[in-house]
Amino acid sequence: MYLNRLSDEQKNIFLDVCIHAANANNDFADEEKLYIRQYCEEMRLPKVRYETDSDIKELIPRLVKISTKSELKMITIELMGLLLSDQCYDSFEKEFMDYFSKETELTNQEFQQIFDALNELNALYEKFNKIVFDDGIII
Repeated sequence: MYLNRLSDEQKNIFLDVCIHAANANNDFADEEKLYIRQYCEEMRLPKVRYETDSDIKELIPRLVKISTKSELKMITIELMGLLLSDQCYDSFEKEFMDYFSKETELTNQEFQQIFDALNELNALYEKFNKIVFDDGIII
């Protein structure tokens, strides 16, 4: 949704961060791979990849250095979307996002606002999917 606004350097760092996030719980789910593939398409990256040699402790400070607060919020939205894509937000992924938000200096309120909005959006998608695929009426 927002990734096309990032610079080339930000896009590549974001991809590396996504790979680390998806591997946070040692379960790189198919849904997470699909999101990464879609992210690469949106960012117009020439190659989809699911591995990185970069250290997360070096990536995030680099990303913060070259990004505005607004860009960091965009990145957080997309990163959290990735982690919620498999319908499982476990303690390892939460720990990863806690680390990410601390390093990016987003406030707890900003992070919670993003998390809540994504959960609301996912609930709406679920409603639409039920209407379309289950021929059911949702009240």
